[in-house]
Amino acid sequence: MTSQSNELTKRYQEGIKTLTWDELEDWCGDRVLRRGEAYFKDGHVTDLKICPEGLLAHVTGTELYTTVVKINENGSGLSSWCSCPYGYNCKHAVALILAYSERLRRKEGVPVVDESDPDLLRIKYGPEKDEDDYSFDDDYKMNEPPEEPPQEEVFKYLKSHTKKELIELIT
Repeated sequence: MTSQSNELTKRYQEGIKTLTWDELEDWCGDRVLRRGEAYFKDGHVTDLKICPEGLLAHVTGTELYTTVVKINENGSGLSSWCSCPYGYNCKHAVALILAYSERLRRKEGVPVVDESDPDLLRIKYGPEKDEDDYSFDDDYKMNEPPEEPPQEEVFKYLKSHTKKELIELIT
């Protein structure tokens, strides 16, 4: 095991060991936490590994999702990315965290992979793209929700419709 592998393993072991249930709930919410716990207990997490971007695993949901959870370098919390529609701080990320925690409790090893791991490349570049197609940093932003339109544009849109039109739109 290289020194980088040792550092990654140590960082994630320490970060997960000190993570409390309340912190996890603050991070994702009670409902997501409970659903993630159920996914973990039902054995939905496979192919768990540590990579430079974080903890990486496949989590079976409606489909097989690839999920990454990162412990921020300064220890100030978690970030995540998932290929599910929710995208981040999801039940799949919770299940991954709980699976890793269980592996630590049982003193079971988790493989450390480098940047050439196929799952990591698929996350970075997509199934039909390679690294020359676009920049990793431009496309892979963990824990960032989609941009929301400015509030004034939302109000302008709402004011341009009648109450009846808005009710029809909602229903």
